[in-house]
Amino acid sequence: MRPVLGLVRTLTLTPAKVRDAEVAAVYAAGWDEQALHDAVSVCGLFNLMNRLVEGLGITATPEQHRAAAERLGAPAGYVLPNDGRPHDGSAS
Repeated sequence: MRPVLGLVRTLTLTPAKVRDAEVAAVYAAGWDEQALHDAVSVCGLFNLMNRLVEGLGITATPEQHRAAAERLGAPAGYVLPNDGRPHDGSAS
């Protein structure tokens, strides 16, 4: 997981500095191309939304925060890779 988090950190803070070595480290830790694509996509979307929200001064009421927390706490249908078993992290 650490190589993935390192890559998305670089992508968030200094995107022009992402290098092949960071991508290679993700693959070497056992993650595949789909996982890399998903991590980069989620990172990019969160960065876009954060910039829109902050740039436009969008705020939420306490009620909206509570409703969002309830939605996020409900089963979302996410499936872990490896037949539902968490990545063991041994290669990270």
